[in-house]
Amino acid sequence: MKTIFIFFLLNGLCFKGEAGISNKEPRAGYMIHLKIHRREPAATGTDQRLKFVFSELFSMVNITLNNVDTTLNQTTGPQFISVNIPAKEVTMQIQYAINGKERPLFKGIFRNYLVNAGDTLDIGWMKDSVIFKGNTAHKMNIQTQLFKLAIPDNPKISIYDPDYFTVRDKKYQSTLESQLSLIEKEKKLLDKDFYDYLINQCIGLRSYLSLKLITGAAIVDKAFGARAAMYYKTKPALSIPPHGDHQEKASFFVDFLYLRERINFELSTTLKGTNKKGAKIILDRISNNYKGGLRDKLLIVAALGLTKSYLDANDYFSSGDNIIPKNSYYYPYYDYIKKNFSGNAIAYDFALQDTTRKMVKLSDFKGKVVILDFWFTGCRPCMSLKKQMTEVHKTLSKRDDLVFMTVSIDKTRETWINSIKTGDYTHPGSVNLIAPGGKDPLIKYYNIHSFPQLMLIDKNGRLAAMKLPFPSNPWSQGELLKIIEDTFE
Repeated sequence: MKTIFIFFLLNGLCFKGEAGISNKEPRAGYMIHLKIHRREPAATGTDQRLKFVFSELFSMVNITLNNVDTTLNQTTGPQFISVNIPAKEVTMQIQYAINGKERPLFKGIFRNYLVNAGDTLDIGWMKDSVIFKGNTAHKMNIQTQLFKLAIPDNPKISIYDPDYFTVRDKKYQSTLESQLSLIEKEKKLLDKDFYDYLINQCIGLRSYLSLKLITGAAIVDKAFGARAAMYYKTKPALSIPPHGDHQEKASFFVDFLYLRERINFELSTTLKGTNKKGAKIILDRISNNYKGGLRDKLLIVAALGLTKSYLDANDYFSSGDNIIPKNSYYYPYYDYIKKNFSGNAIAYDFALQDTTRKMVKLSDFKGKVVILDFWFTGCRPCMSLKKQMTEVHKTLSKRDDLVFMTVSIDKTRETWINSIKTGDYTHPGSVNLIAPGGKDPLIKYYNIHSFPQLMLIDKNGRLAAMKLPFPSNPWSQGELLKIIEDTFE
């Protein structure tokens, strides 16, 4: 299955396919039609790029599970294109850039159009925008209006102001009320399912942003984080009751529920730093407290989200129990995670350039244990991890059957090379590779969105650990060494 990125260029048309996470077959009997017209010519010397990204699951926690099998038919040259998407329901992102600068209307990850089977999207491409026509125009236009209302307009207030969280929260609530007012005005033109979806999506976004204030505070400052935790514990419930059934369709609402479950657990424990455990408790709470499709999708989002910061997240899928029933719409996603993210899964055989521009594959190191370190220039935690790993590197670097490998997501080769030369991010003797801009399939395959991250691959090319503990103290250093040593057995 592939997600197709469609780029319109000044002098022609090119297509770029990118592997997504799915082993599902297209939904038989369902079809979404996309027609794009170039209504106005580009100005001479202008590079205009229009990109559409379709996904069957979307999450604000940067988890995109793709299952869109598209057939592209270039019918009349670069002025018109028709795309047929065999899916029951997808989210659609539009990204429009002129000379490399994204247009404000389409900027950000809040803009995800819901599109259903039977919809025909007749899109006119203008010089700096797009317009919708046809039988779904009203449906798409109201979503655009809601996106505009959600454009961040955060009040200018210092984090040291005692009313910081209250003021920011009031802004989010005001935005929500404006969105709900618009939806009510248009209610007669909306079917019930879509009406419920819009309300749940807006509620979810408002609540999610409020919770992000809490989770982000501790990163800024310890005292600020303590204030945030106290504010969360004393404030009223964040969520207005959702509307109707099928709340899982509203991705922002699902993200809010996941973040709330995680915050509630973390505030009840003494968890600190990056070496956390307790994913099973969070996932069990979700499994026991929710039902149906909402429960199943929430488990998928939480499982992939927790793998980025909890050492035991993947263990939840290694027990052999099917926590999502086989007749669930979301079972194929769960099955994919279980097969590809749990211990002993075959690791993704990537191919990336090293500092000499030579292509290096994971399979080149079969018979050796590989420790993968993902980083980028300017990442302070990445620099800290490099220092923490020094003793581990000294202890293990003499082994012929072990390879230390780093993968940078720097946008330019020059930045990457200069950072390696500083010695702030990598150790001598490491195999240094680059996945420019984080756009390589390796990054997307494992949904890597937090840095640094350590992964372990055994001698047979199997994933031994999706996340390794950082050796930030003698105990965690000993635990890391034990995990690595056990891989050689």
